[in-house]
Amino acid sequence: FRQRSFLDGEKVQWHGVKPFEPDWSETSRIVAFTLQDGKSPEVLYVAFNSGHKVELLELPELDDGGVWDILVDTSKPAPHDFLEVDDMLTEEELTTVKGQAEPYLQAGVYPLCPWSAVVLRQGGDGGGRSSLVAAPDFASTSTGISSPAENHPDDVAPSTGPSTKSKSARGKQKANSGNRAKPSVSEKLLKLEEENRKLKAILDAKTSQALK
Repeated sequence: FRQRSFLDGEKVQWHGVKPFEPDWSETSRIVAFTLQDGKSPEVLYVAFNSGHKVELLELPELDDGGVWDILVDTSKPAPHDFLEVDDMLTEEELTTVKGQAEPYLQAGVYPLCPWSAVVLRQGGDGGGRSSLVAAPDFASTSTGISSPAENHPDDVAPSTGPSTKSKSARGKQKANSGNRAKPSVSEKLLKLEEENRKLKAILDAKTSQALK
């Protein structure tokens, strides 16, 4: 995040609910971007949701075959919102919290809760230097104004715009996700709220023990 020069199209790429399809309309509540400086092997994905609905984000692919790893999710109760081992978060708790996000990340998606932000970084499996699978004609797809967003439905609506994913990428995602029916946004929200309650119970128990 400490950049001393202007971020150009090689360092920052913009996304929306789908990779490389940002929505700059007045009704949009999602903004996301990826950062890579070319010097460090790390790639960061940052997304914000200012709306009151859970949005299931499709994540941009990493060209080394790796998967994204959760680093920050502000919808989680502290200290489980920043996922690094420290004096408040043990290795066991870190594994538990990351385990909740792993099925989504393996499928190339992440549920972004209302009024929250997430930071992801490239994870394992690839092993080497990661970079993004670029969208065709990046200059136009990342900066163009998309069509106005419609009212949010109860379920995540499929995109009506052109997809920048290749057939093989779509086939890979289908293979990862299987033939299971997608749960509704309300179901995902209830599941996430239940996960947050469990994490808060763990934190309360630790605080109670410390006070004793």
